This record gives sequence, C-alpha cells and structure tokens, in this order.
Amino acid sequence: MAQQLTLIKNINRSTKNWTAKDKVLEKWRPRTAQHSPLKFQKLILADAEGSRVQATIFKENIQTLEGTLEVYHTYLISNAEVKFVPPKFHFLNLDFVPFEQFEPHLGEQTAIDILAAVAQVQTPKVLNKPGNPSAQEIITINQECNANNEIVQQLCDEFLAKPIIRTVPDPKDDDIIPINDLPKIPEMVESKTYWTRAKISIISSDQNFWYMSCNSCRKSISATSETIFDCFNCNTKKVMAKPRVKFEVQLIDGSGSMTATMSENHAKEYFLVDGNTLMKYAAKNAKNVIVVFPKLASQNEYRIQLKPREYPSCSVKALTYNINTIKPTLNENKENDNPLTKTGASPSLEIKAKKKLFPKDDKPTTP
Repeated sequence: MAQQLTLIKNINRSTKNWTAKDKVLEKWRPRTAQHSPLKFQKLILADAEGSRVQATIFKENIQTLEGTLEVYHTYLISNAEVKFVPPKFHFLNLDFVPFEQFEPHLGEQTAIDILAAVAQVQTPKVLNKPGNPSAQEIITINQECNANNEIVQQLCDEFLAKPIIRTVPDPKDDDIIPINDLPKIPEMVESKTYWTRAKISIISSDQNFWYMSCNSCRKSISATSETIFDCFNCNTKKVMAKPRVKFEVQLIDGSGSMTATMSENHAKEYFLVDGNTLMKYAAKNAKNVIVVFPKLASQNEYRIQLKPREYPSCSVKALTYNINTIKPTLNENKENDNPLTKTGASPSLEIKAKKKLFPKDDKPTTP
C-alpha cells in the first residue's frame, strides 16, 4: 500500500501523524544565535506542488543530520514540530533588489538581497585600511544578461577554452605533519584531509599507470581509446572511451614513507603527463616508465594534501590515501614554474565583461 503523503499547505500546528515528501532547496551553514549560545541551521524545503516552507535544525540535531538533508535531494519528513514564526525571523520571502536599483543603496550599512549567478571570483586582497582587512570581489550576472546573449556566449566560450584549475589555500606550518604521524587505521581519522611535506617517487614500474574510462563518469570500462559506446555505469549514451591516469606513488620524508594514489588531474596539471601519453608509452616500453616523469625524477620536495579513503581488506576496514593537492615547497614556489598558481581568469576577459554588460563603468579595473 502506498504511503499517504501530506502537502506542505495542509500541515499546521494541529496536524498529526503526517509525512511529507520534500526537496531541500537551500541549506545555510550552522550559526550561533546573536544573544545566546544556541546553535541553529536554516533550510528551505519544497514539495511537488512548489509550496515552500522554512525549517530550522537546532543544537545536537545539526550534527546528527549532517550527512542528510543535502541540497537538491528529496526526503520523507514525518511529524516535525510546527511552530508560528514571527515576521522578524522570516527568511523565506526575500526582497530581492534588481541590479538597476543598486545605486540608492551605495554607502549604506544595511544588507540587501540579490538573485544572481556568480560568473567569476577574484583572488582575496588586503585593503590599505586600519587592521589590514581583506576583501574579495566577485562578478555576478542576473537574468537580464539575456539581452546581451551574444556577448555572454562569447565570454563563456573564452572562459571554457582556458584551463580551470581548482585552487587550494596554502597550508600553515602547523597544518603540515610528518608522514609517520598520519592516521594508519580508519578509527584514527579526524579530518577530511591532511597536509604533509615529502618527496614523490614511483613505487614500481610493474603497475598499471593508466586505465580506460568512461569520459562521463570516469569509471573503468572495457573499450579501446576513442571508441564511442553506451556506458552502463552512468547510463550515458554515445560517450567516448578515454585513457585516464591513476597509479601508486611513494611519499618519503624524514619520519618514514607511505603509499598514495595519484590521479589524472595532478599528473597532467603538474607533472605534464596524461592518460594518452602513458598509454602510448606503455605500448612501446615495458619498463623504465620513470623517464616519462621528468619532474618526479628530479626528487623535489612538495607540500601534499592527502585525502584518506576507507576500503575493505580481508574482512576488515583498511585505510589508503589519495593525493588531493600538490604544491611546491616555499623556496620553489615561483609563479612562472608552478602551473598550480595560474588560474583560468583573464584580466582582458573581466574588462570585456564589464564594458559590455555594464557600459556605465568607464574605468574598469584589472585584478
């Protein structure tokens, strides 16, 4: 028998034994009340009719529900406490200010709500003010960009043509720990990632340095390179097979050594080796694959962010590490030599965007 579901519009403080099927539209970060130690987290839920309701998680329930109620996921919610919310605590009906009405708010200390998409995020800058506060500029666009559709499309094409590299903040000295102090079993893991400083070397040339993958879901498949096929893993039709880098490396510092997995992103962006290169090399050479990695052969020391991953081994849980980020040591951190310091942003791209979308801005500034 199908479960009886109740719509949001039919739920009030007197409704009993109800179950609603709602999607999470928004989820704020946990906060602490301004005048008390009470912790809370706000959400916006919506049902199949489009009705919306604001919800709040309090105290220890925030941690209990941390892995659930994810944005854009749908859940069955039953018998939650329903309360009347005073108007001053409403956050569902936001009063969005259109772009063309920003000018009257310039210089005001009050906050306004806007509805827009973030097109570009600039690097944080330190302001020349008392206390040296930092600020970060963003470029946003709203639905009115449709009037400049050709310009927006051109900007998007230029942006997508450039490499997009995920930037990770540099670790502090206290964040870097010796290899010997890294967790060795899943029960010891207390953080999502760990930083260490080590040299990288190839464990053995007798391993698979690449695998053939679906270009959509990146899972391993049985196909030849550039073959068009239907992927049964992600159900994508007419997808291309692509060789992708994945191999084991050894990290070494003064305290010891460990094994970690290097993936396509870091091998390609930093060590200049991709799946196609390795596939072609492996077809002609059975050994001495280290010559394909000139920067690995130099035995430089790097700051490495590791992500622990739990996996079953002989009926017990074991721990392995994936390389999440690679950065040179401080004495080698030169912008021209390190691709990780480069971004896909272009000063001319930003200027063009401001000139075309905001013609009143006669003196755009470069970052």
